[in-house]
Amino acid sequence: MSKDKDNVSRRDFLRGSLAAGAGVVGGTLLGCKAAGSQDALRTEPGVKVAQAPGGSAATSTAEKSRVIHLNSGAAFDLQTGQADYQTVNSMVQTGICHWTGEAQPIQAWQQLVGPDDRVGLKINCLGRPLFFNDTTLLRVLKEQLVAAGVPAQNIVVFDRYDSHMTACSLTIGQQTDGTWLISTQGSGGPGYDSGVTQSFHPPNGGAPESAPCSNIVTQQITKLINIPILKTHGGTGVTLALKNLAFGVFRHTKSAHNNNCNPYIPAMCANPVLRQKTVLTILDGLKGQYEGGPAGKPQFQWAQGSIWLGTDPVAIDFLGAQVINQVRQQHGKGPISNDHMKHLFTAAQMGLGHASEAQIEEVAVLV
Repeated sequence: MSKDKDNVSRRDFLRGSLAAGAGVVGGTLLGCKAAGSQDALRTEPGVKVAQAPGGSAATSTAEKSRVIHLNSGAAFDLQTGQADYQTVNSMVQTGICHWTGEAQPIQAWQQLVGPDDRVGLKINCLGRPLFFNDTTLLRVLKEQLVAAGVPAQNIVVFDRYDSHMTACSLTIGQQTDGTWLISTQGSGGPGYDSGVTQSFHPPNGGAPESAPCSNIVTQQITKLINIPILKTHGGTGVTLALKNLAFGVFRHTKSAHNNNCNPYIPAMCANPVLRQKTVLTILDGLKGQYEGGPAGKPQFQWAQGSIWLGTDPVAIDFLGAQVINQVRQQHGKGPISNDHMKHLFTAAQMGLGHASEAQIEEVAVLV
């Protein structure tokens, strides 16, 4: 692939075209420019602190959901598969300061977490062993949380299956930095909490089904940071923030995959315990995969060099899907249709966030 295609694209980023999708208005495909649509992206070059303070995700149609989009051409090298530590560290520090309005990252993080918190980092190892969360980003997040006062032993990196994690060369148990890496299932994982379940009505009728939530979320952590990765999925079109929680935190039911996992995904994400504990979503877009997911397929991967940060998982998924569709177009692939990723729009209808350009403020920061 050409360099222009590998990073979508810093020229486009500067022009604001990453916010060019028009949602479902008039049946326009998400990620395709609609006639007369206006870019929602506000570009702020450099690393200065944004003046607007951060806040919780907008759940009212009268408000916009604010998402910080950080990008650097130096963040990730696709050929080596390595992220640049200093660049990623700067991206996260800049992002959390933009989000909270604080001038310093320690004070910014302290708006979200404290020394008495037990913080869970929900990762995604489903694409093992060829696509999972960038370990440099995970290192940076853990270091910044510790610097903000969270004890290392109170930080838990987790996913659903131990076999997925070990296939990514991750070692279950306490790490050399004092943090923990655990799974809900296997390797002594805590399993599921029968006292905290979420029900939904199967799309084809029948009795309601209930899925129990991971004991990691209900019993072992007080705050959760959702860290999805940027890729496609055969069943749901994209697998980003919403799916990372719905299938990664709950033990899914027999009808969960029906109808492109809709309404299962938004129903699970509506769980009050999960919503109360989730304080931040960070979409790991250092690299992305535009075809063939959820399995990792290097031939469809590109270096995006982006991180999206905010508290509205629907808005973050909407923006991530736009970028995936733009890359697909560059490679001669048709767009992922709104119907294919209908769970995203159902989630918006349920009040879990926003899935339209007019209701999202994407603040672009070049690092």
